[in-house]
Amino acid sequence: MSIETRARAAADSLNRATDRDLEVRHMLDELHHRRGRRTVRFTVAAAAAVALVLGFGALRWSVWHPGATAPAATQPSPKASGTSFPLAVPFTAVRPDGWSHYIESNVMVTIDAPAGPYVEVVMNPAPIPTSASPVPQTLTAASIAVWLAARPELEPTTAVRTTVAGLPAWQVDLKLRPGVSGTATCDGQNENCLALFHVPGLNGPLGVVTGSVGRAIVVQLPDGRIIGIAEGGSGTNSLPTILAATQPVVDSLSFTSIHP
Repeated sequence: MSIETRARAAADSLNRATDRDLEVRHMLDELHHRRGRRTVRFTVAAAAAVALVLGFGALRWSVWHPGATAPAATQPSPKASGTSFPLAVPFTAVRPDGWSHYIESNVMVTIDAPAGPYVEVVMNPAPIPTSASPVPQTLTAASIAVWLAARPELEPTTAVRTTVAGLPAWQVDLKLRPGVSGTATCDGQNENCLALFHVPGLNGPLGVVTGSVGRAIVVQLPDGRIIGIAEGGSGTNSLPTILAATQPVVDSLSFTSIHP
């Protein structure tokens, strides 16, 4: 093969190699371009998905967490006939607007205001004895009220005869003496409490929490059963202030069944 022939063959080979290289580069450039467009589309789609998720989260938050500005229509409203409470001794009570209630173990109802005052109705409260305050031999509304008024841990008071829903009852105002601090946990959550009553069906006792004030009312049913009513609130409020809020609830009580 002559030198000229070799040179021409080499030139042809170089041209073919160059064409292939250009084709490969073009293909690589096209691939990069496509990948870039896919990346952009993926980024936009991902952003849209995130926006959708965030929007759904905001929707759920607004639906399930309306906050303090909830419409007034969602607040409880009083009923002229009263709300029925299916305890062992059923009763009704007019619940003021904005107040809530809960029932525990079919033996206690708590009706409370957002600001703190509350009314509790309990079935068959049994006094908790101490060495200084043994349980009365016969449990009646009067004997339990006198036992409460004589407790040495409480400020001096007297038992006063009254009526609730037309039934005989006795009431006693309750507040710990200065320097006296409760040592029990009452109602499963209130610490520093002076335990006074055990209620069958409840996990913990009921009593007077340190720093609180209130009134206990003991109601006697015709069949001898006892119903306890507590009107209470924070010690930062005076007893007259608490009773102004709670007494209308007590006055509205009506026991729908007072027979065994």
